[in-house]
Amino acid sequence: MKAQISLDLMLAITVALIVIGTIGIVSNEATEQQKIAGIREQLDSIGTELSSVISTSMIFNDASQATVEFDVPEILVLGKMKPQPCKIQIAGKKIILSYELFNLETGIPETISVSKEFAEPVGMALPIPSIKCGEKFIITRGP
Repeated sequence: MKAQISLDLMLAITVALIVIGTIGIVSNEATEQQKIAGIREQLDSIGTELSSVISTSMIFNDASQATVEFDVPEILVLGKMKPQPCKIQIAGKKIILSYELFNLETGIPETISVSKEFAEPVGMALPIPSIKCGEKFIITRGP
């Protein structure tokens, strides 16, 4: 009888450890997915704002001089204490925003990116093709 109780106890402890381990894995995966979704949502929002700023700067097409400035916000990343910069590239009529995240599960960096299109303002000079979140985005026309 004592052997049966010991075997039942060992089996119960083993099952409990497996359940606790599984819950931990699922929790870590859910946290990682939430982090990625939050980053993607912020990149999408910043891209939408930049696209709008660039497209609406067309109202200055007839002006001899104009400057449009936009302070690009940094993104908040789950588990980081400070806001993080992201990369912004302008290629043709497309804005590509990206953030490199170190994937703890695979041990390799993972790039999260979002792209937005915009209507190119005639005669307005867009900033250099690559800037970062947290910097000032300036569109100019004239001397």
